Amino acid sequence: MSALHIAVKYDNVGIFNELLELSDNAFLKMMKKDKDEKGNSILHLAENKNNIEVVERLIPLFDNNKNDLIELIKNKNQNGESVLHLATKHNNFEIIKRLISIFDNNRNELIEWIKDKNENGNSVLQLATYGKNVEIIEKLIPLFDNKKNELIEWIKDKNKDGYSVLHCATYENYVEIIEKLIPLFDNNKNELIEWIKDKNKNGNSVLHLAGNKNNIEVIERLIPLFDNNKNELIEWIKDKNKNGNSVLHLATYGNNVEIIEKLIPLFDNKKNELIEWIKDKNNYGYSVLHYATYVNNAEVIERLIPLFDNNKNDLIEWIKNKNQNGDSVLHLAVWHNSKVILKKLIPLFDNNKEELVQWIKNKNKNSESVLHFAAKKNNIDIIESIIQLFDNNKNELILLVKDKNQDGFSVLHIAAIHHHVEIIERLIPLFDNNKNELIEWIKDKNKDGYSVLHIAGWKNNVEIIERLIPLFDGKIYELIEWIKDKDQKGNSVLHLAAKYNNVEIIEILISLFDNNMNELIELIKDKNQKGDSVLHLAAKYNNVEIIEKLIPLFDNNKNELIEWVQNDDSILILGTNW
Repeated sequence: MSALHIAVKYDNVGIFNELLELSDNAFLKMMKKDKDEKGNSILHLAENKNNIEVVERLIPLFDNNKNDLIELIKNKNQNGESVLHLATKHNNFEIIKRLISIFDNNRNELIEWIKDKNENGNSVLQLATYGKNVEIIEKLIPLFDNKKNELIEWIKDKNKDGYSVLHCATYENYVEIIEKLIPLFDNNKNELIEWIKDKNKNGNSVLHLAGNKNNIEVIERLIPLFDNNKNELIEWIKDKNKNGNSVLHLATYGNNVEIIEKLIPLFDNKKNELIEWIKDKNNYGYSVLHYATYVNNAEVIERLIPLFDNNKNDLIEWIKNKNQNGDSVLHLAVWHNSKVILKKLIPLFDNNKEELVQWIKNKNKNSESVLHFAAKKNNIDIIESIIQLFDNNKNELILLVKDKNQDGFSVLHIAAIHHHVEIIERLIPLFDNNKNELIEWIKDKNKDGYSVLHIAGWKNNVEIIERLIPLFDGKIYELIEWIKDKDQKGNSVLHLAAKYNNVEIIEILISLFDNNMNELIELIKDKNQKGDSVLHLAAKYNNVEIIEKLIPLFDNNKNELIEWVQNDDSILILGTNW
């Protein structure tokens, strides 16, 4: 990069002028070829500083070589940007006007320069729209005076993401530019409608973008253009993008109720089409109801439910519908704690309690019911509501509580993993009339062989263990067997508590073996599938406090401890850690 370029880059106009005085011809050659590390010519650098003085100083140097000047103006940097692209982005209007004047004798070359795109496929029209520079667009449009077809093609042209200027204007909610461009299609209404309906690479028309961005003003400007073709308007509204989302999905997801209010009356004489549009699902199986629940938008639901007044069955089917993960609206409402939405939907089943119960029992693809979701989210209010709905069907409620997901997790397992003791407290009384069933529920395992006790030992859930142990009152044998029980890898709860240094868990469990010390000693010595005993794991993870709790248990039989350690010198090797 020459000294001349550096002077312009750092806005040193005085130095720039002094350098030019030295030798115009020498610097002229430099200016034509020399660029900075990003491919910027001296004109790019002058534009970047909005330095019209430098531009004015450079132009006369090319008086005898207009072609070279034009080439310099048209030159692009590494991002494919000409001076015009940059001046438009930076709203350097004076520079744009000055450069346009240079093309006076070559209108075709001027038009090509204006239409040229950067590496993202944006022409100056898209850039001016993104920058909300209507003044630039007003300056450029008249230059196409005798080239109406080229002007229309330029307006319709799209960047690499498939965005025309209309997409850009809608995205930026820049109605003023739309107002400028629409009249240019006056002699070709069909071409105007096609331009409006056109989609970007994601399959979004301007209606999708307006729905997503809540650009009601854009929609209000475009809808009247379909006045003579109601069917085409409805098809445009129903149209979907590549993800299968209509404007209704996007407006709902964006909480844009005003857009929905604007579009519904357009289906005035097409009630069936309106209902189908509302019920329609995207590629992931989401209806507008799923989205409204996902974003906790009760207002949209309140607006849409009355539209089903003459078809209660359709309404219930819409509510019960599932997405691709098998989640109903109920799953999503529980997951997102959308209590307001649940209050809106549950009463709709008033005349069909059995169908409501089936809806609640329904599972997703991971075999999770809404109770699993409520347990994960510690949503005690939802649990309470569900329990009340099963008031006259206790057996079905118990089955739902005991039910397991795809990985073998019951509601109890999930509540234990997340330390949600309140959920467990609320579910235990449901088994009041069947102690044996309660014990079976507590002892039940997931696919990895984990009971709730294994989970408590792993997660150090002392409170849960202290709540569950008394339930075995009078069943000490079952309690001991539960403690001794192993997962798929041969770990008892003691192995897990020793590994994760959960001392209090160890203390609680040891105390339960007061009358059966021999069984406790055997449990401590017992090995998992990797050959690790409880003592191995405590030594391996340097959990000294655990070891200090275990060693005294051998006080009445020191010989057994010595013999065990001598016969299994791996404990001694591990013991070097502590």
